[in-house]
Amino acid sequence: MKFTTVGWATKGVIIRLKKGLSIRIFGFKPDEVLKEILNYGKEKSISITKSKYYLVLEKNDELSKQ
Repeated sequence: MKFTTVGWATKGVIIRLKKGLSIRIFGFKPDEVLKEILNYGKEKSISITKSKYYLVLEKNDELSKQ
């Protein structure tokens, strides 16, 4: 799974499959969908990467909640 961005501020995830096409999940509101996918990946020991820009958006979201 690769967590990435599309455009300036849209977070999403690309799920790469062994066979077939990749699944792209972008633009879901609220961002809870992405958190659930991240938790699922951790539970199933799936490799997870986050792009540099995704990490910046994640940090900004945390700061804006405070």
